[in-house]
Amino acid sequence: MDIKIPNRHLRRIRKLPPKIQSKIFENLEELKENPFNPILDIDPLKGKYKSFYRLRIGEMRIIYYIEEGDIVVSAFDFRGDIYKKN
Repeated sequence: MDIKIPNRHLRRIRKLPPKIQSKIFENLEELKENPFNPILDIDPLKGKYKSFYRLRIGEMRIIYYIEEGDIVVSAFDFRGDIYKKN
């Protein structure tokens, strides 16, 4: 299983402090191994986004879905802002 992350999200991740970047990439590696890993803080979204999942990493949120066996990152932002955009 691969993880597809749009370049705009990668650029934003790279602007974060190294410690936070490390946590994000570690969690994404765990997600790659098992998109429903019970160790990770994952919740399915509801309503019109019911095919999406939320991965919580501290104050950061990653919204993703699974398509043809790949994990596709749809949104990435801080907790207070992520749900306002979508």
